[in-house]
Amino acid sequence: MRVGINPGAPWWFNAVKNVTGLPVKRFYQRYVDMLGVVTKRRARGLYDAYVHLPVEFDMSPDGHRPVSEKFRRLSDELLIEALDEIGLPYHVVGGSIPERLEKIIDIFQFPLVVPIDDAIAEAQNRVERAIGVLKNDERYHAAQRVKSLRRRLAFALRY
Repeated sequence: MRVGINPGAPWWFNAVKNVTGLPVKRFYQRYVDMLGVVTKRRARGLYDAYVHLPVEFDMSPDGHRPVSEKFRRLSDELLIEALDEIGLPYHVVGGSIPERLEKIIDIFQFPLVVPIDDAIAEAQNRVERAIGVLKNDERYHAAQRVKSLRRRLAFALRY
């Protein structure tokens, strides 16, 4: 709620959404607050520890991300605040992918079953195959098309 429903949208879009959302803003805030209470309680009961991988790379400049840099940074900050609040032990692990994996393996003393470079290569192959499926999907192509101002405004006001 701090950055809007579509934090990557232009300022005028967010302004329109703010005005049209005023009648329900209080309800949504109370709902989100209660959802946070339930989620924190559940996390406290389910997890022994948490590994946070902070944002250390720029977003793709393709203009099709539903978030903004501000949203990404705020999400990192709020997550750490929530972990501190519930008292869950956590580790912030940064660096390259191999460095992150090595640190996590060391922190939890996991046995190394597959060499790290092989595991990364396999994961990258799986992601590339999944992206290939998406790129071949017509919905992907439809999302890439530029939409008119009228259509974007109608979409923004539908709620």
